Amino acid sequence: MDKKQLQQLLVIIPIVLVAGIFGYYKYLLPFERKKRRYSPVKWKPSKGIRRVPFARSRLPKLKEEIGQLNLEIAKIQKRLPPNKDIPI
Repeated sequence: MDKKQLQQLLVIIPIVLVAGIFGYYKYLLPFERKKRRYSPVKWKPSKGIRRVPFARSRLPKLKEEIGQLNLEIAKIQKRLPPNKDIPI
């Protein structure tokens, strides 16, 4: 390469680079933004929804515990006096 071609190359490369950057921001970036806007929303499950399988696995055990507690409450209520007034 002679000196003249090197100078032309040093002038052309920055011009092409600037034109490419301008074209990207002017034409392609707005297209990508529109595409993202109209594409289906990527849904992220909330913390509550992520805990559902864990809660579902505990449900039978909790129901059993509630049943036992209800039986215990019934036994204790039988021992209580029918009159709710407390003697002094």
